[in-house]
Amino acid sequence: MSIFNMINASAGGIQPNIVKFVGSGQGTSANGGSVGIDITSFGIVSGDLILVHHAVGEDNGDQTSSMTLTNSGFNSLTTAYGNDTYDVNHKIHYKISEGTESNSILSAAFPTTTSSVVLQVMVFRSPRTPTLTLVDTKITANTDDPVFQGAANLEYGNVVVCAACVGHILGEGTIRRFTSGGDLDQFITEDEGDTEDVTAGLGCKEITSETSFTPAQWTATLNTTSSASVATTLVIS
Repeated sequence: MSIFNMINASAGGIQPNIVKFVGSGQGTSANGGSVGIDITSFGIVSGDLILVHHAVGEDNGDQTSSMTLTNSGFNSLTTAYGNDTYDVNHKIHYKISEGTESNSILSAAFPTTTSSVVLQVMVFRSPRTPTLTLVDTKITANTDDPVFQGAANLEYGNVVVCAACVGHILGEGTIRRFTSGGDLDQFITEDEGDTEDVTAGLGCKEITSETSFTPAQWTATLNTTSSASVATTLVIS
């Protein structure tokens, strides 16, 4: 939305629903264990959007149906299974808070006990109830660098969220995590190791004047052509 249109909208009583980042957190578990993320410091209120990126590295096929949260009220926005030598399962959970959240977001234990799990959370707030729009979930084999679909038709106050994960067997450590392209306002990344490992990232961009946005390339030092990656782009408005 241009500055001229913003002024006209304001004069006409139509205020943009300006979405703002509130907080983020992440946690991991080996052995397919449950993961808990403390959200008490976020000060979540009724109407906040809670977004959860759930990533699992395992080699037993598509098990996204087993990727659940123990918290009530969450819905699934998208799921994907990346199939290569080293596989990855990817899921986005979301919820509009009623203001009575528990102290943590908790994933249920995963049935494959040799799996690696990463759970990431971001919370957003806006004057009106936000709308969540899935742009794309892209599965790419033979690469450890996720490929994002860009978001178009953006307006002032929107937030573009990018979530990605990749399967590998190179263990944990800083160089096994994603490096973003540096064009996101918020970015978190983590990894976990077991028989099969996983690296996950979650980031967002607050839109001020852009009408489209594609994040710069994320990279990781992993198993390259033996890895599968999954990347989701979504817009909060």
